[in-house]
Amino acid sequence: MLLAPLLLMHYCHPGTHKLFTVYPNGIPMDVLANLLPNRSKWNMNTMLHVHLQVKFAGKPNQKPGSENNFSKQKLEILLKGLESFVQKLSLKKIKTTWDDYYTGTILGDDYLKAKTALVRSFISDLEYGHVIDLGANDGYFSSLFAPGKQVIATDADPNCINDLYLRARQDGRANILPLVIDFTSPSPAISWNNTERESITSRLNIAKNVPLLLIAAWLQPMGEHLIIEFVPKTDEKVKLLLQNRKDIFEQYDLENFKTIFENIYQVVKEEKVGNTDRVLFFNEKEIMKLLKKIPFFLLLLVLFFCLHGSLENYGYLEIKEVLLIGVVLFLSILLCYGILFKVTRNAVLASIVTFFMGLWYFFFGALHDWVKSVTKLSFISSYSFLLPLLLIITVLLFIFLKGKNKLP
Repeated sequence: MLLAPLLLMHYCHPGTHKLFTVYPNGIPMDVLANLLPNRSKWNMNTMLHVHLQVKFAGKPNQKPGSENNFSKQKLEILLKGLESFVQKLSLKKIKTTWDDYYTGTILGDDYLKAKTALVRSFISDLEYGHVIDLGANDGYFSSLFAPGKQVIATDADPNCINDLYLRARQDGRANILPLVIDFTSPSPAISWNNTERESITSRLNIAKNVPLLLIAAWLQPMGEHLIIEFVPKTDEKVKLLLQNRKDIFEQYDLENFKTIFENIYQVVKEEKVGNTDRVLFFNEKEIMKLLKKIPFFLLLLVLFFCLHGSLENYGYLEIKEVLLIGVVLFLSILLCYGILFKVTRNAVLASIVTFFMGLWYFFFGALHDWVKSVTKLSFISSYSFLLPLLLIITVLLFIFLKGKNKLP
């Protein structure tokens, strides 16, 4: 019964949603009726949809042979009443550690403004389509991303996620999906053979005793870029986490944090947040750094040309001949890239122009045949016209890319 967790979180405690892990197909009605307080019986909808159903469960609905008088119209009225009831349900407000993270601490507006400015600067030139905001709190920073981007905002605090859901619905931000998830105790793989439903894999390190090394390794597969904040032990929130326990986190410091994450990521930017001791990092996977420096796609262009040619001329070319052609072409491409890189000192610019030159050089024959086959384009099929045209296009591409300020 999908109504059950809503009623439990309304009448009992926000944390009761975790019962859904035990009952993924819906919390049984009799279990729900026993968990709800007696005052829930004074609500007509709860009485009708829960308590009365449990009371009459197992009893025959009607005598044998009698007709079912419950019409479609009555069912629609019942469903509309249930929908209205669900829309009026609210989360029982229980004070938590994180539900006033930005408003009830000494961080204040200056910290929030400084961090907002940093996040905006980090993502301003970033190409992305999806965002996972882990520990999103009330989703303030989830809302900074463009409405066209899909954002999954997660937090273990039901109050924070509920506030985010209400605000996102009010603002029409359908691209934000708020989820209550405790990643230190995620939903396990359950049901038949433990495979029917798959598992979901500052707070993690200190509050949940998860080593920084494991956190970095866990984050690594999630995306190409990572924005993460280091919160030192001198911070008020960290002091709050440590106030009733022994400090066993000797390796939790900025230098160790940087050392661990630098093994997996390249630190693109590192900025102190306002007047606090917190540090915000903008990281990029090491593989992305490598791909930006080494244009592997140029090799793939040569590989595609050789494979395509060998298939087109299957039986006429030996493997050693194809390999020899491939080596010569790759060295030619490498030489062209090297010359352009020496002139421009820009790997991205040099690789794009080299790719375009290689493209029209390798497939010039196919292009020329296609131009000749199109009657309206036959006037440009002569070499004296087509070759200068391709050269002019290449030069214009080079000039256009050279003037782009956003090229790495």
